[in-house]
Amino acid sequence: MQSELKFTAYGIPQPKGSAKAFLPFHATKAVVKAVLENWRPGIIVGMIKKLRPIVMSDNPKVKAWQKIIAQYASLDFQGPPWEGPVRLDIKFYLPRPKAAANRCWHLTRPDLDKLVRAVTDGLTGIVYEDDKQVVWGHRSKEYEERGGPGPRAVIRVARLETQQMDMDFKRRATAIR
Repeated sequence: MQSELKFTAYGIPQPKGSAKAFLPFHATKAVVKAVLENWRPGIIVGMIKKLRPIVMSDNPKVKAWQKIIAQYASLDFQGPPWEGPVRLDIKFYLPRPKAAANRCWHLTRPDLDKLVRAVTDGLTGIVYEDDKQVVWGHRSKEYEERGGPGPRAVIRVARLETQQMDMDFKRRATAIR
């Protein structure tokens, strides 16, 4: 069984921002009409329970980026999604603006946490069952190299054995003392 997966996803990494939920206009209009016509709590509560909010991401490009991540992962990964703890290392290479000709680190938006969230959600159901399994890893973001292959994310996912995690934790705990 495969215990490690390493691949590069080419494209401009997109952050997964906050989700926004709202009720469709026609549903909201129906509730207001019901309240105005006959104010009976049972009917209103029943209507509200039937309403399904629409949930959208504030970044419309994130779905396409997650699909790219899933496609690249699917090319190299065989077998069912992993169970148990997983390590995830990600290095993002973002487009270099002309004003940042001599800089290495990407100190502006998007936030690293939101970039990582998009990748973890893109790998869910393919490499691991749920992104809650990611317990350890390294993440960084920097500008792409001049003349390099362009914006991308270099991703390494590895299964962790429980004994290995306990030993690594004990080693880190003694190093902190």
